[in-house]
This record gives sequence, structure tokens and C-alpha cells, in this order.
Amino acid sequence: MVASGTDYQYQTTQQLFNWCRCNSCGHFHINPIPTEEALPLIYPDSLKNYCDFDANPGLAFRVKAYLDGRRLRTLTADVPAGGRLLDVGCAAGMLLDVAKRHCAHLHVLEGLEISDAAAAGALAKGYRVHISTIEAADLPDSYYDIIVMQQVIEHVHDPRIVLEKLRSSLRSGGRLVMDTPHLFSLDHWIFRKRYWEGYHIPRHFNLWTENGMERIAKEAGFSAVYSRKRIKPVHWTLSLQNWAVGTGKPKWVVRFFDLRNPVLLIAFGLVDAAQLALLGKASDIQYVAVK
Repeated sequence: MVASGTDYQYQTTQQLFNWCRCNSCGHFHINPIPTEEALPLIYPDSLKNYCDFDANPGLAFRVKAYLDGRRLRTLTADVPAGGRLLDVGCAAGMLLDVAKRHCAHLHVLEGLEISDAAAAGALAKGYRVHISTIEAADLPDSYYDIIVMQQVIEHVHDPRIVLEKLRSSLRSGGRLVMDTPHLFSLDHWIFRKRYWEGYHIPRHFNLWTENGMERIAKEAGFSAVYSRKRIKPVHWTLSLQNWAVGTGKPKWVVRFFDLRNPVLLIAFGLVDAAQLALLGKASDIQYVAVK
């Protein structure tokens, strides 16, 4: 066991969960892993405030959208006109909006979302959204040029099955892009015993080392896996908020560590940029798996 804690962010449960690390491969996993029957408890509709963030994105989400657009344009530079994108965990369609603005050569923009409430905004915009778990989704074979999973792979019960399923929906040479928290970053080391936002107790089930992600993706049939560190100041801010909640700090202290606080986002953005430049580490990591 390397860490323990509860749901500091949303207080959907008071149960204590442990994070464990495999002695042989370094993989992290939560214990106990919430069952599928527990998902409505830890993902109530009251958490699905994606439409609020979509309507009033704030500084962090605006910067993220800009950076996502640049990165997505680079990742799809060799995709011919008429390309197809699937956003897994699309919520209100924010990334689909980014793709529409920055990647005019992508003509098919679809989402997949487990929750009707979360997907309401994307549906209202006219996007096609598959309402389903990844495992049960009726997706076409060899169809998409790029599939994106932003902060999703760590939430699923059987990552290998998910990777195999999504690979089958990619055309030959297509790419699966996955963003996930980065282990052994400076923020992880500081908050590693209890409050690190990358644990996102109890909604994150697995976290990978870079070697571990490459191994599982290749076991799922992908031919190559590349990675790139990405700054994510929100991890710093919410880790501090978790600490404030967990140690019983006054409400004004908890509210101060809000993910919309522009001063903190700028400050921790600089801190994350510094650790990337000096240590080669950052709060987040992006994997690109090629079929």
C-alpha cells in the first residue's frame, strides 16, 4: 500500500480506499475497486456539471482548449480530408468543438459517453453521441482515424479489453490518444500518501508507469506507443483542495483552492513547466498508440 484516502472532492462516500503498487512492475491500482453497481453512487448526475464548464469555461479550460487544438492539428496532419474522430468520454462536446475549430479536414466528429446527463450538451449541439460504456458500445470496425480519451483510461474496470475494443474501431495506421495522470511527478511525490488529485479517489482505478502503458497497449495489438509529458496545473490546485478538506480547514480555504482560480492556475502552470524543463516530469502524460 502506498496511499489511502476517501472522496475528498465530491464526498460521495466516506469509505476509505487504498492505493497499491505492484512490486514487480510498478503499476498502481485502487483497492477495493468500486463495482459496476457502485458507479451511480460515485458518479451521480450532480457531478455532471460539464455544461456549466462548457458555457463558462474560465481560464484553465480556455488554455486547455487552445493547447488541445494545436496538439490535435499536429496529430491529424496526415489524415486526409473526410477524417473521422471519436471522443471517448465526450461530456458536453468541448473537445469536439475544438476539433471543429482547428481540424477542418475532420468531417466526422462523434462522441461516446456513459451518462445521458453528461452528454446532454454535446447532443444539443448536434453531435452524434453513443450513450454506452466503452465495452458495450456498438462501434464500427476499422472506421475512425483518431480516437481520443482524455482522463478516461484510468476509470475503466478492464483496460486491456477497452484498448482492444477501441483498436478494432481504428483504421490501419489510426491513433488512440490517451491523457492520464503522470506517476512520479513532483506533485505526485508531494501528495503521494493521501491527497494527490491523480488518485481521484474513488473514481480512478489504475495508473500506469510509462513501461506499463506501452506493455498493455502492445498486448492489446497496437504496433507502437509514444508518450509526451503535459503540464496540468489543476492537479496541483485540487491536490491542495483535497488536503484542505481532509485536514478540516475552514471553508474559505477549501474554496480558495478552486480549479477556476486563475492566480493558482498560472502559478502552478509555471511550476509544472519548470519541473518539465528541469526534471523531465509533469503532472500529466499523453500516450499515442498506433494501430
